[in-house]
Amino acid sequence: MKTWLSIALAVVLLWSATGCKKETSPPGAEGTEDGKQQEQPSKQPDFSGKGSESAPNGNGGGTEGQASPSDSKPAGEVATISFEGDTRLKAPATTLVSPTTQKFRIAFRDPMDRESVVRAIIQSNSEMRGQENKVASDKFAFDWKSDTDLRVELRLTEDDYVEESNRIYAVQVNGAKTKQGADIQEQPGYRVVVRKPDQLWRIASDGKSTDRLTSFQVPYGMRLLDDDARYLLLTRPTNYCECDAPSVPLYSVYDTAAKTVTDYPVPLYTQYVGDGAFIADRRGFLYADTGENGVPEGKETVRIRVDGYVQGAQFSKDGKTVLAAVGKDARQTSDLDLVLIDLAGGKERRFAGALLGKLEMNMVTDGTLPVSFYDDGKRIYTRMFDPQGKEIRYGYDWATSGIGTWNAPKEASGWSGFVASADGSYRMYANAGLYKGDEKKADIPRGMAGYPVHWLGASHTFVYKAYEEPAQNRKQHIYAYDADSGRAKAIVSNVSLYSELIGASTDGKWIYAHGIHDMKPD
Repeated sequence: MKTWLSIALAVVLLWSATGCKKETSPPGAEGTEDGKQQEQPSKQPDFSGKGSESAPNGNGGGTEGQASPSDSKPAGEVATISFEGDTRLKAPATTLVSPTTQKFRIAFRDPMDRESVVRAIIQSNSEMRGQENKVASDKFAFDWKSDTDLRVELRLTEDDYVEESNRIYAVQVNGAKTKQGADIQEQPGYRVVVRKPDQLWRIASDGKSTDRLTSFQVPYGMRLLDDDARYLLLTRPTNYCECDAPSVPLYSVYDTAAKTVTDYPVPLYTQYVGDGAFIADRRGFLYADTGENGVPEGKETVRIRVDGYVQGAQFSKDGKTVLAAVGKDARQTSDLDLVLIDLAGGKERRFAGALLGKLEMNMVTDGTLPVSFYDDGKRIYTRMFDPQGKEIRYGYDWATSGIGTWNAPKEASGWSGFVASADGSYRMYANAGLYKGDEKKADIPRGMAGYPVHWLGASHTFVYKAYEEPAQNRKQHIYAYDADSGRAKAIVSNVSLYSELIGASTDGKWIYAHGIHDMKPD
């Protein structure tokens, strides 16, 4: 099971890496030498379609009792925009798509002036991109099934993807008119950001071979659910932005052996927060037991009932136990119970008030962060915070069932997060470097890009990604560091700056990374 460090650091790194990128116009929209857009004849799109005509308002074309043209605005939602690439997504939404044809359906409440709808879609893209209509109209195709049913194709190509940039298109109908002349305004739209999909790669720990394990057509976010990369947790944004705005993505699970994607209608967690009624899926994730229709269930799922509100829950290292910090309700954010739930028999062990202190503050939302756990197989490590925001560190001993406090090196006083070698001889602290017992052996590797490091099986070697020295912030390699000898060597050279090292197999033979570019052995 993945550690609390990888979870917490993924959040921190995501926040730190979300500086806004430059938005660029699609091909053909380049300005003239004086920086102004050159006027070109606009290609007129085919907006007639082949659908049947429908009578205005279904009244056979009569005008009695209808609103006066142009001055009126239909109330409420008059257009529903759905994305055929994922039926869970409907406007308003902003999501990532690959540079291939994307299909939408717009269902109108009232019969529409077809030409005005097409013009509104084209014009909105022209204004957003600062480009002439020709460029936008070349990208869209329209097929009217009726005056209330429109199918839209956004015909993206490889030229629409530019690395380090965001290219955005929109499907929205504000500015269109009904057949009776009423203006359509303030309707939710759909925006797509063009991005190539990341793929998961398996790399031999000596760097001599690589294998691509996925062929995704969708730009998913991904994380390993188990150390041997059988299952991936996939996410797709519903309100994508390179900012700190909170947003709930869509969740799926990918089986790398069966090559199947299973969509879920509810949020999935590797670090659960919520009501005490939840479900643990032994593949490595948890979710609220809300009775939602369409939630897949099987032999891997276990229903859990904990008295109280869960302020953080995750799996133990061996996957046999769920570890949880529990309060009476959501308002209790301090002095929590430590609860251990055995998944085989359902037995619960509760240590009332064992986690004294308060939850960690979320510096982005002004809320709180979940309690996180790190299980090295011998002890569970977790932390709360005192009124000054300093860590109160707790440890649970599996052998004795005892709970106590523990000390970290002084250099790790701000954050004591670490990952240990399999035998516990070494610890790599995120803020303090490499330790053997109480003795510091090495600083954090220079140029390291991303944390945590990943130990290889039972060895004293860990792998990490770092910039080449001297660090120029342009070239990265995957390194293996031998803690016994204190030596590092590059095992995969010139990996993409946007790739991510996400795990290592339990036997130490493989490491796992994802990125948009091929990862080739040296």
